[in-house]
Amino acid sequence: MEAARSFGGREVALKLDAPGIAHKSDLGLVVLHLAGDERIRAAAHDLLETGRRDDLAPRGLLVEPRADPGVELIVGLKRDASFGPVIVVGLGGIFTDVLDDVAIRLAPVPHDEALAMLGELRGSRILDGVRGRPAVDRDAVARMVVALGKLGVAHPDILEIDLNPVIASPHGAIAVDALVVVVDG
Repeated sequence: MEAARSFGGREVALKLDAPGIAHKSDLGLVVLHLAGDERIRAAAHDLLETGRRDDLAPRGLLVEPRADPGVELIVGLKRDASFGPVIVVGLGGIFTDVLDDVAIRLAPVPHDEALAMLGELRGSRILDGVRGRPAVDRDAVARMVVALGKLGVAHPDILEIDLNPVIASPHGAIAVDALVVVVDG
């Protein structure tokens, strides 16, 4: 409750933290749009009970403030055995695999190239604002792509990073979930 209160009354999301669980939403381990002590406490109890019942060895809960509405993207890094770190950016969220709309580059990726990657997406017009929705801050997304590429070059022990979803809005871009895989040992 203390963590949720630290966000000044904003809605929060709760996620069960348990080892080996990569896609929490697929297992019903994420609860969104929570406000008020009673709702947050009940959701926390339910998530922890689900984790225990399903033998997931819960470590606790992740508490995050609700992100501003925007376009869901994926920004990722994968270490290729032959080429080194490879960066991907595309339309993301729960439909990443269905949409399969990504651009890929070897890291590091300069800022202008990161912007070009966004322009290559089949759905890039969504980023410009359609159907009354505002355009997203492409520059913020490009900075995230650049930073991830630099991180991959600087840290060869990182095998994979999956930031999904990244919520891109007119006010910036924020990763609301992340999966990081490092060399074991």
